[in-house]
Amino acid sequence: MAAPLQEKHLHEFSFSVFGGLSKIVLYHDHQLDAAEIEESLKDDILGFQAKYSRYDSNSVVSQINASSGNQSVKLDDEASSLLDYAFTAYQQSNGLFDVTSGVLRKVWDFSADRVPSSNELREILPLIGLSKVKWEKPIVQLPLAGMEIDFGGFGKEYAVDRAASFLLEKGITNGMLNFSGDIRVLGPKPDGTPWKIGVTHPRKEQDVVGHITVHQGAVATSGDYERYIEVEGKRYCHILNPKTGWPVSDLQSVTVVSQACLLAGTFSTIAMLYGEKKGKRLLADASLQHVMVNHQGKVRAFPSRGFCT
Repeated sequence: MAAPLQEKHLHEFSFSVFGGLSKIVLYHDHQLDAAEIEESLKDDILGFQAKYSRYDSNSVVSQINASSGNQSVKLDDEASSLLDYAFTAYQQSNGLFDVTSGVLRKVWDFSADRVPSSNELREILPLIGLSKVKWEKPIVQLPLAGMEIDFGGFGKEYAVDRAASFLLEKGITNGMLNFSGDIRVLGPKPDGTPWKIGVTHPRKEQDVVGHITVHQGAVATSGDYERYIEVEGKRYCHILNPKTGWPVSDLQSVTVVSQACLLAGTFSTIAMLYGEKKGKRLLADASLQHVMVNHQGKVRAFPSRGFCT
């Protein structure tokens, strides 16, 4: 039997993970130990980050990359499922969602106002292509020295869903998780009202283009404003086409609503890579609610129901 509204207790906390701040808002029954749940969730997510971070020399990803062009690596069940998902996203995006494209950071430095030369891109592109990776579960091998994989393109979204599952298993069904803009709503507020999620304005950081109301589900955004440089008046963002090595430019941002943050994040990124026309068709065919801001700043919400400016 559900607890009366007055017995729901508010518990909020935040912590740093995945290079940003994660904020959790929960409403729970009094018999639950919120502090213990908070610590367990933090430990689990920070452990997940360490296991797959390319910045951690002991991580699974670092072990795979260090063995490129040489040895194969045996993965556990979780790592295998993540790599399986990477292959699925790669195939469904016609090779544009590619976890081997992280090597492009060697020529694209978004802390310096410099655009790589065509020769630099030409030299590094042969190291990109998930189809080149030898994958016979649970054994993976990167055949070329210098190849890399990086789960950063969907790891945070996966972690949001992981944290949500943990909380739901504890019986917490009212709350919201926000991992630096990747959001999962466990359920409505205790009074039954939905959560109001702001869609960031791609050109006005402190402003929004509108709000999405969500009772339950996930919201994720991919945009050209997160990391970028401007050279000679032109913006170059961190979302790179793995086939050309050049940044996308047709869309400013795509926000997707789905039941899982992993799907919302993947589809928003693929739509950015596809561009406005093909991206709209992709999201419409998948029946996914979304908000798209094109390169001219025009906002399009589909369906318009559930979105307000």
